[in-house]
Amino acid sequence: MSSRAYEDVIKMLTSMKLSTMRDDLDDCLRSASANELSHLEFLRNILTVEQKGRDESGLRRRLHSAHIPVARSIEEFDFSFQTSVKKARVVNLAECRWLGGAVNLLFEGPPGVGKTHLAIGLAMKALEKGYRVRFFCAQDLMQDMYVQAAAGQLNRFVMRLLKNDLLVIDEFAYLPLDAHAGNCLYQIVSQAYERVSIVITSNKAVDAWGDMFQDQSITCSILDRFLHHCEVFKMKGDSYRLKGPKTRLDPSDVQPDQATHRTDGEAT
Repeated sequence: MSSRAYEDVIKMLTSMKLSTMRDDLDDCLRSASANELSHLEFLRNILTVEQKGRDESGLRRRLHSAHIPVARSIEEFDFSFQTSVKKARVVNLAECRWLGGAVNLLFEGPPGVGKTHLAIGLAMKALEKGYRVRFFCAQDLMQDMYVQAAAGQLNRFVMRLLKNDLLVIDEFAYLPLDAHAGNCLYQIVSQAYERVSIVITSNKAVDAWGDMFQDQSITCSILDRFLHHCEVFKMKGDSYRLKGPKTRLDPSDVQPDQATHRTDGEAT
């Protein structure tokens, strides 16, 4: 390629914001020459480089917007320790087909059994596959909704949330909710119904959720919509948080389409 042609290509790639293709042009040209690639093979290679760069950039943007507090993966989850969850079921969910049907997930169980780990792990899979995700600790979500309601922006806030493909609400049901918080949550669940998937982690079973709300009709309305298309994981067992210290302190041992309402409560 002549010097003039090379400079023109660089300018055009810059103008069209094809930065990865521009930065890797020299390597692709050398590879094409060394391997005697056809014009079509060269074009395919350099387009593949650009596509990979865009995919990685998109993932970084989605991850930033998701506000996930800590990285967790399904591959790290210790199914041999947490035997109340069937590995095959979780691995199937990691394909993220359930997001296309706006199916919800509920992970319920005592503290430390891996509820948040699984919720984040599945959220990470969704991000990797191009889905938009927003993660909230339940208390932070309620606080944000109070602030938005006071500013007269609650409806706009809910509409922004519903632009995501998946909402994750972590540590739900730890604290009681007043009537206003219950109404706010109902707005999210009702408007997300059959449109956006919701994943909730909770230390309380759904039959105890009524204790959190002042208005029982709100409880019924939320549960009716949330559980209509929902997979429920009833988790139990020892806490992961106690597993690590116990191991370290043990001198003898030197060595994460239709209406669906499934329950996985038996140990495997």
